[in-house]
Amino acid sequence: MQTTMLDRIGGGFSLERLAGDASGKEYSRMRFPDGQTAVLLDAHAPFDPERDDWLYFRSYLENCGVTVPELYFMEPSGGLLYIEDCGDELLQDRAKGAGKDELLTMYKKALDVLILMQTEATRRLDARNPANKRKFDAEKYAQELDHAAEWYVIGYLSKNLHPNDQDRLNHFFHRLVSPLLELPTVFAHRDYHSRNIIIKGGEFYVIDFQDARMGPPHYDVASLLFDSYVRLEEDVRGELVEYYKKEAKKTALAGSIGGRFETELCRTALQRNIKALGTFGFQAVSRKNALYAKFMPDTVGYVERNIRLFDDLTGDVEWFSSLLHS
Repeated sequence: MQTTMLDRIGGGFSLERLAGDASGKEYSRMRFPDGQTAVLLDAHAPFDPERDDWLYFRSYLENCGVTVPELYFMEPSGGLLYIEDCGDELLQDRAKGAGKDELLTMYKKALDVLILMQTEATRRLDARNPANKRKFDAEKYAQELDHAAEWYVIGYLSKNLHPNDQDRLNHFFHRLVSPLLELPTVFAHRDYHSRNIIIKGGEFYVIDFQDARMGPPHYDVASLLFDSYVRLEEDVRGELVEYYKKEAKKTALAGSIGGRFETELCRTALQRNIKALGTFGFQAVSRKNALYAKFMPDTVGYVERNIRLFDDLTGDVEWFSSLLHS
């Protein structure tokens, strides 16, 4: 395929800019005279193929049985990757307007892919795997939550935090994440949501996996079912949580699925959604990217839903909620 692709490039092609993601990478569709296509991924910086996380995890997940874009070839000095064109149909797009039965079918398949990733990618871990060298620990959780305060509360909403508020926020974040540190860990994609799953020919292609790390199995479930980009109805989410539990219990994940799974999931989602607000605020303020602003209200809604579920956080519900609104 590499030779074929090189021949095609030599014969000329047109470029069509594609929607990017929050990483800052640039994606373009290459159209060749023979009708074939590929995607050009421009990282805007040279990379070392032996140390590049995207390349490592692409190959690793493929070997685990997860469907990922094929790599045709690369130009490391130019920061360029030539990869399979998986099309434009995100799970996010397919979910829009879908009825309950169709939603359940699609999301159950996405959960099946996730369970495969959580089991196989965890089972095959070795000391060389980048995911084994980073995890969701107290430092990482704190970094993400501080980022939300800086870029969403202060940056996007233009609020001035009084020192007392900052101290209270630090204590709140500490109480929020402390129970999460007690959860078992598996291989976590870290951004397993509807914009990172492309549907092509009935296959679910997983993308944007370069930040994988060790984390609770709940984390990627929360990313998918409390997704800023697709708001599922409560009954649909409930059925999907039950499906995940049932299927996960048939695998090596069984020990992670206890009687408090739903509670742990909602707490994980609370942290995840606060983190997402920080990402959206950073995109809007620092990168002048307005794309993500429309997803903020549903994300705030998730936060306000889940924060009320925990007795150790209820004393801060109204105060914290006030920080999330202009």
